[in-house]
Amino acid sequence: MADPGRRYEYIRTKLHAPIRTALLVPYIRQGHYAGTLWVISHQEGTSFTTSDVQAIQSLTIFASTVLDSAQNAKH
Repeated sequence: MADPGRRYEYIRTKLHAPIRTALLVPYIRQGHYAGTLWVISHQEGTSFTTSDVQAIQSLTIFASTVLDSAQNAKH
């Protein structure tokens, strides 16, 4: 997403560093949408690549698995 400040008021009004590009990846736990992982770039003229997207998707899957395992171990 280029220039996310156009869509998100919080970015426009609360953050003091310009966000040029954002990569948003859904975070799923136990088969349900649990949130969104944001990766941002402050550099002008940068964009995320397909391998960036794949790496972040893998990270969210890994984190979800770890959190689910930890929660299951408590029960």
